Amino acid sequence: MVALVIGLIVSLAVFQVLQTYEGKKRTTTSVNDINQAGNYAIFVLDKLVRSAGNGITQGDSSFLGCVLNAAKSGAQIFPRVAALPAPFAAISTDFGNTFRLAPLLIVPAVGPNDSDALIIMGGNAGYGEMAIAFADQPKPAQLTLNNTLGFSTKDVILLRQPSMNGNCLLTQANAVNATAGIITLSGDYYSATVNGVKITDYLYNPDPAMSAVASNLGNIANNNPPTFVVVGAGDPNTLFGFDLLHSQNPTENNNQVAYPIADSVWGMYARYGVDTNNDGIVDIWTKAEGDYAPSALTTPNAIQTIKAVRIGLIMRTSLYERDPVTASAVTLFGDLGDSLKVTATPAAGSDAEHYRYRTIEATIPLRNMLGI
Repeated sequence: MVALVIGLIVSLAVFQVLQTYEGKKRTTTSVNDINQAGNYAIFVLDKLVRSAGNGITQGDSSFLGCVLNAAKSGAQIFPRVAALPAPFAAISTDFGNTFRLAPLLIVPAVGPNDSDALIIMGGNAGYGEMAIAFADQPKPAQLTLNNTLGFSTKDVILLRQPSMNGNCLLTQANAVNATAGIITLSGDYYSATVNGVKITDYLYNPDPAMSAVASNLGNIANNNPPTFVVVGAGDPNTLFGFDLLHSQNPTENNNQVAYPIADSVWGMYARYGVDTNNDGIVDIWTKAEGDYAPSALTTPNAIQTIKAVRIGLIMRTSLYERDPVTASAVTLFGDLGDSLKVTATPAAGSDAEHYRYRTIEATIPLRNMLGI
């Protein structure tokens, strides 16, 4: 009997040790998982933000803020004719379904937990990204440019002109005659008219400063597409992206849906770094409100003052722990002052207290905006 009792005590002690060890192992693993997921999410965001503005700021930033017009396979995608899918449905409402050309915009408090979203735009041609002036009047399916160096079949082309009342138009090349400087237009992103805006509205002018111009944004067929994406947090604790050009999204029931980027992201928040005196140095940090609200960033002068973005992620483990492990609020951007910091309470509910949270912050420059 004594031996049996001793054996039971030893077994209980061993079981307790194993239980404690297993619990700590699972906790450590879950925290490591959100650290890795957060690092990957920041890597993706860093890559997108640093490339924002490619092909649309080189040489001339005067068209920043123009209203985008585009169609794919005959269906209008700019301006939006319907709300974006979850978790970005509120964005279309804020913009009135109109999207303006800008390297980066912060749309505040449109996701779960009052998360912000980022709209990032840029080309991806890798060459010939300077805007090329028209050399003759366009036809409904043909452009004549001063030169076609850097243009090829399936390139997505952005048309702009000072007299077009703030309208930009996306189209697509089908064939390029380099000798004659002629680009024949056709393809998924070609439409002679979008939202009442016609290719033939973009006019040649002997004065290059007044002539319509064409910019190469990248090639869909060569897996080198333009970047026109929305990024933000959504349920269930995932960082999502949505391709506004409908070239990379999965489909469900023939509808475009957002794609997951990284898991364990409870919330994403952002602040602008603004250069107030055009010396290329961030002077102040600000929220996306007032003069920097999405609806206010409609002119080049306002948009080109944005030189960097500060991004903060709140990560949450997927492991439900037996005992409450989180009770306090989480703070982001604490060094920017009380008016700019984010104070979130992810553990406000009883269930939420059984998960662990981590924060990740990064300051990312908009490289293509530093010299304009």
